[in-house]
Amino acid sequence: MLQSARILQETLPDSVLEVKDGLYHGAYSINHPKEYVEELLAMLD
Repeated sequence: MLQSARILQETLPDSVLEVKDGLYHGAYSINHPKEYVEELLAMLD
């Protein structure tokens, strides 16, 4: 999963890859939805 995420990040211009320690794919958005949405909205500004 991490390898494919890195390939996408390298391929997509201006993309950001953030790896959060101790969390698996999707765990952040499910377990911390408020923080997840706040971070997404901040990236769009």
